[in-house]
Amino acid sequence: MKSSRKKCLAIMGALAFAVGTPALVPRAPLGIGAPVALAAEEPTEGAPLASVAIDPVLRQLGIYRRTYEKDVYNDGQVTLRHRRTELCLSDGDNRSMLSGTHFPNLKAALDRFNWQEKQNSGERWGDLGEQALKEMKERDPGTFHAYTDFQDVVLRRADTLAVSFLTEYTGYTGGAHGSFAVRGVNFDSVSGEALALSDVMNISLEMVDAVTEALKAKYQPAAFFDSMEETVAREIVEETVCWTLDPRGVTFWFNQYDIAPYASGLLSATILYDERPGFFQPKYNRGPASYGEYLVSGYPAEVVLRDGPDGHHDELMVTDYDGKLCINLNGQVFVDEVKVDAADFVPVFVHRGDGRNFLYVDCMNAMIGEREFRVFDLNNGKPFLARQSQGTFRRPFYGSGEGYTREWLMTDPYEFRIELSDRRDGPKTHVVQMDETGQFSFG
Repeated sequence: MKSSRKKCLAIMGALAFAVGTPALVPRAPLGIGAPVALAAEEPTEGAPLASVAIDPVLRQLGIYRRTYEKDVYNDGQVTLRHRRTELCLSDGDNRSMLSGTHFPNLKAALDRFNWQEKQNSGERWGDLGEQALKEMKERDPGTFHAYTDFQDVVLRRADTLAVSFLTEYTGYTGGAHGSFAVRGVNFDSVSGEALALSDVMNISLEMVDAVTEALKAKYQPAAFFDSMEETVAREIVEETVCWTLDPRGVTFWFNQYDIAPYASGLLSATILYDERPGFFQPKYNRGPASYGEYLVSGYPAEVVLRDGPDGHHDELMVTDYDGKLCINLNGQVFVDEVKVDAADFVPVFVHRGDGRNFLYVDCMNAMIGEREFRVFDLNNGKPFLARQSQGTFRRPFYGSGEGYTREWLMTDPYEFRIELSDRRDGPKTHVVQMDETGQFSFG
C-alpha cells in the first residue's frame, strides 16, 4: 500500500467518530412555515438524458445579489474601502424560474446568512477604520495605501434541490500584499438546512484519495506542502474542508497556506457525479440539465462541456491580460481585443440543455465607457467571440448614506434578467433567453 494511503488510513481511523456525527456539524434551523407545494415540473428545454448527473425536472431559482459599497475619508483621503454582498431570492416567478414564494425555508436561511455577514462586516469595519487612520498618520505623505475589506459572493448553483455559493473575503491591511480566502456555503432548497459534506457524499478512504490525486493531476508537485495529503484527509473527515455543490459534482477549495504556500493561490479539485456516482448520496448526485455556473476570476475552474459517461473534466479560466479578457479552455487561449476594466468583470459558464456551451462575461468596455455582455462560444474546442451585446446584470441604487447595486444572476440560460438603459426612461429590467448561437432574445 502506498505511504499516502497509509497516512490517510491512519487519519480516517483516528477520526472515524467524526463521520456522520450531526453534533459536530452546525446546522441552520429551519425557516418559519412549510414550503408551498409546487406544481408538476416540466423538463428543461432540450435536456439530454444520457447522464446520471442530469435530472430534467430540476428547475432554477431566481437569484440576485445586492452589493453595498462605502469609502471612509480622513483629511480628504480614502483610508478604508468597504464592500459587502447579500444573496437574495427573487420575489416573483417568471416563465421557468421560481422565487422565494415557494421556498420560505431557504429564504429564511439566506436572510440569516446575510444578517450574520452584516454583523461580522460591521465588527471588521470599526477595527480596520481605526487601524487605517493610525497608519495614515504615521506614514509620510503619499506613501499610505487605503485599507480594503471586501466580502463578495460567487454563486455556483441555485435550483430546486440545492443552493451553493462561495463567499470571498479580500482585504488589504498594510504590508507587501493583501489577503484572499473563500468559504463554501451550501443549503438544501426545500428545508433551508445547511448541508454537511456527509449529507452529500459518502466519506471514505477512496474518496479522500480521489481528491488528493485530482489535486496532483491539476497542479505541479512543487505547489504543495509535504503535509498536503494528511491535511486534505483530516479536513474532509472532520468536515472542515471548504466545498461547493456544483451542477455536475462537488468542488473542494483550498485557501492560501492550507496545503500550499501563498504564491500557489486558491487551489481546487472537482469530483463529478458521472465519474464517481458511488461517492454521492442518492439525493444529491444530480443536477439541472441547463445552468449558469459563476467562476472565480483568475483561477482555473473544472467545468463539463459534454454530459454523460464519456464526459470529462474541462478546464476553463478567465483572467485579464494587459487589460483585456483572456480565456483559456483546455490550453486553447483567446485574448479579446477590447480593453475592459480588469478589476470588474463577471464570468459565467453557461451549459444549455441541448449540450451547447458558452461563456458570458458582464464587463465594462473601457473603449466606450459602458457595460456590455461579451459572449464566447466554447463548442469547437477553442473559445472565440461570438457576440457582444448591450446590457448588464447590474443596476445601481443611490439613497441617503450607503448606496448599493442589485445584480441579477444567470442561473438558467432559458430565462434570465438583464438591465438595459433607455435614454428617456433610464434602466429597465428585461427577461431574456439564450438561443443556440449564444445571443439572447426578448420575451
